[in-house]
This record gives sequence, C-alpha cells and structure tokens, in this order.
Amino acid sequence: MKKRLLIADDHGLMREVMACFLEAAPDLEVVAEAEDGREAVALAMDCQPDVVLMDISMPQMNGLDATRQIATRVPGAKVLVITASRNESMLQQILDAGAAGFVLKTGDTAELLIAVRTILQGKRYVSQGLVAREPSSTHSSSATRLETLTAREREVLQLIGEGRTNREIADQLCLSVKTVEVHRGRIADKLGVRGRSLLVKYSINSGLACA
Repeated sequence: MKKRLLIADDHGLMREVMACFLEAAPDLEVVAEAEDGREAVALAMDCQPDVVLMDISMPQMNGLDATRQIATRVPGAKVLVITASRNESMLQQILDAGAAGFVLKTGDTAELLIAVRTILQGKRYVSQGLVAREPSSTHSSSATRLETLTAREREVLQLIGEGRTNREIADQLCLSVKTVEVHRGRIADKLGVRGRSLLVKYSINSGLACA
C-alpha cells in the first residue's frame, strides 16, 4: 500500500515540483496540497496522511504552529519540515514542535526522497551539515522568549510581520481592535521589542512571517 503524503507550501511551483517528483516513487502518493498552515492542519485531520511536508514561512498560520497542531491532532502523521533556515534555535523549535526531521530547501530532490523514507521508518532525518539535539525544555534565550508567547500571540506576531494593520488582524482573527492592541502590548513586553518595525523584523527573523 502506498504511503500518503500532504504537501504544505505557499508557493504553487514548489508544491508542483515536490508532488511530481514524489508521485514518481512507486511507494508514495500525494493525497492533498495546502497553501497555508491553517489549511494544512485541516487537510491533515481530514486526509490522515502518513507524512506532511511542511514549509515554515506561510501565511495564515506558520509551519511551526501548524506542526504543533498536527502533532497533537493527527499523531499518526509524521511532519518533515522544509526550511531555508540554518538558525539552531529555530531548528530546535521545529523538533520540539513534534517534527520528525527537517531538510534544507537548498538540498536536492534525492535527499527529499531519502528524508521521507527515513521518517517513515520511524527515524529522525536531519539535513547533512546541520546539528540537532534531542527535544528538550532547554533553549537559547531567543527561542525561550518566542516560546513565552501564546498560540494567539504568535498568530498576531506573524500577521504583524506580514504587514497587516491592527484592523486587518482583528478582522482575520475575529477579534476586536482593542484585543489586538492588548495582544500586541503583551508580545512587546515578552519579547522586549518595541515599535511596529522592530516587531516586523522579529517576526521575519524568527521564521514566523515571510520576508
């Protein structure tokens, strides 16, 4: 029986390339594609894939939070994160979120196939040249600060990084503008970052939002 794959990436061309390559493997089939984190979680719950190939920087919900939700709601699905980041704290957060491994976007398609088959065997896969520790509650200070944010605060920070106004964030999350302002103030306090431009930069540098 073929193993079922879900591809989550906000770039249509990237999804198409990965799907075409993986579908050529006799033991794999792509059953769904998602263009943002929210859709990835919904499709994972609906399709129950064996593997989710997850981009990190996506609109609506970033891949890190989507991985956390899938790990909780669809425990049978193994998440393989596709990332451009070599930041150690970010890679550690990926593992702590419940991912089975990660590959760099600079890698080739052959490595992607190896990574998928490795995690299907119940093993972890880490791109060559990267260092990954076992999931742990001990992190760097930057990672720790980000993890003090609630899921809702991370959503707000991501949308700030995407350049959304308070009104746009309120409308998207079904909140009042006042509530968004409260969340923004708490985010600033927890991260020690003041001003919209610095919050945008922090959101992008942390991998929550796309540059």
